[in-house]
Amino acid sequence: MEKLEELLLMPWMELDGEYLYLSQAENIQAYQLCPDGTGLQRHPQAIFSGHQEDVCRFVLVNSHIVSGGGDGNIVLHKIHGSYSVKFSAHEQEVNCVDFQGGLVVSGSRDRTAKVWSLSAGRVGQCLHTVQTEDRVWSIAISPLLRAQHCLVLNVFCEAHSQ
Repeated sequence: MEKLEELLLMPWMELDGEYLYLSQAENIQAYQLCPDGTGLQRHPQAIFSGHQEDVCRFVLVNSHIVSGGGDGNIVLHKIHGSYSVKFSAHEQEVNCVDFQGGLVVSGSRDRTAKVWSLSAGRVGQCLHTVQTEDRVWSIAISPLLRAQHCLVLNVFCEAHSQ
């Protein structure tokens, strides 16, 4: 069986109050829910851009969107404003991201998980890199360990799967 060179991605979606956020190619679009609950408004209320390739994953936290893309970049947007920050994060696509407090964590096909600062004067600075044996598919910051920021990784090792 031949290996696929390109990973086909389904859109990522998150519901936040009156809006559905949906990744479409290199953008994230915010659609307002219809007041009568029958569906979505036809046109997006906002479009968040910044990636050169598809958005692989995004999270909504505290009026911010943090996204990882096929271009290896992470983009941070303020939902109700024009503020956005883009930083070069990984050598290959960013499969997963999480955001809490002043930290962003990301995992990639390049076999690394990284911790990034969002503190003033240090935005986009890599604080720590964890080398793994294969690509990182999911990552999370544990909300239970606020003082110590515990990182949870899910690594898929192709060499060991049948």
